[in-house]
Order: sequence, then C-alpha cells, then structure tokens
Amino acid sequence: MNFLFYGLIGGIFVVVKLALRSAETSDLLFLLRPLDWLVGLLTGVSGVYVVGQGFVHEGLGAVIDKSCAGANFALICFVMLAWLGVRELKSGLGKAASLGVALVVGYLTAIVTSAARIYVTLTVHRLTVNLVPASWERPLHLAMGTAVYLFFLIAIYWLALWCLNRRIKDEKPA
Repeated sequence: MNFLFYGLIGGIFVVVKLALRSAETSDLLFLLRPLDWLVGLLTGVSGVYVVGQGFVHEGLGAVIDKSCAGANFALICFVMLAWLGVRELKSGLGKAASLGVALVVGYLTAIVTSAARIYVTLTVHRLTVNLVPASWERPLHLAMGTAVYLFFLIAIYWLALWCLNRRIKDEKPA
C-alpha cells in the first residue's frame, strides 16, 4: 500500500514544482503575507506590498519577493514529512492523515524558516557591511540561506521522527 502513497507524494511534488516554475510573486502571497508579517515582527520594520516586486522594506533595504517565499522549502519539507509518515505509520488512515499533517507543518515551517533566514541574513549583512567585499555579498547570502534551511530541515526531520516513534510506541496492539 505504501507505493500508492509514495506515488501520490511524488505526483504532488511534480505538479507543485511545475507550478512554481511559472509562479509570480503575486501567486505566492499565501506564503509572502505571513512571512512579511513575521519579518516585520522580528525587525520592527513593516513592509509595503508593491505589485510586481513584493514586500518592500525601505528601512531594511530589502525586498521580500518570490525568491524569499520559501515555496521550495515548503515542498521539500512536505515531501520529507509525508514520506516519513507513510513509512512509519501502520494504518492506511494514519498514512493518509500524515499527508495532511505534512502539508500544514510544511507550510508553517516554511514561513518560520524563511523568516529566520531573512533575519539572519539581514543581521549578518548589517554586521559585516564594511568588512566583506561587495563581491562576497551574494555568495554569503546564499550560503547563509542554505545553512538556515538545512538546519531547520534536519531539526524538523528529527522532531517528526521522535514524535512518530513516540506515537507508534504508545499505540496499543489491536
């Protein structure tokens, strides 16, 4: 039965990935609005949505746009959590429910993780603006983003595995 769930997960991945290729910033407002709100909460600087650009934070010198939305991270997180749920849970209903849980957790985790990535990037930039050559800004920005996303992905994996193992251990045999 697992192969049906894995096929569904793979199908969802392909469809969403294809949709993201042609998505504009306005198509990702379901991620960008809460992300902008959280970044504003962390930095104390509110963003203003500008059509075609994203959320402009003049006080930070930053624009939160499609590339900041965390859509790919949400998708990776969903696939990882759904796969883990299907692998670890025994009942078909539990496996099906794990897809819904993975969707919600992937969405919420993407918002929190993207906000953390933006906050870390802004903070490091502010602290190193006069210390790092301008040619290093983009590679440093990408490296910090990768490190934050990888940290959160590994942490979510281990937390989910721990929760699933506790749930499975606490289940009583029928």
